Amino acid sequence: MDLLDDAYQESRGGPPSGLAPAEEAALADYLGCHPEQRSAALHLWQERLAWQGGDTEDAAYWLDVEFLRTGQDDASGAPSIL
Repeated sequence: MDLLDDAYQESRGGPPSGLAPAEEAALADYLGCHPEQRSAALHLWQERLAWQGGDTEDAAYWLDVEFLRTGQDDASGAPSIL
């Protein structure tokens, strides 16, 4: 959850996450291949964001549309994790 939040904050103009591109890709692949883990991580992360006054809907959008699709292999837009 902390890694997701760090990557999210960086993508929204925050401080660097410290994750190497390969580490981000590995995390995206893992969450893309394990929907139950993705759902659990998102749920906990959204609870923390809500408590902190963050935008939970933007975080969910970022996770599914921007983060999990960062490793696109072809012009079809299909994520490489499929």
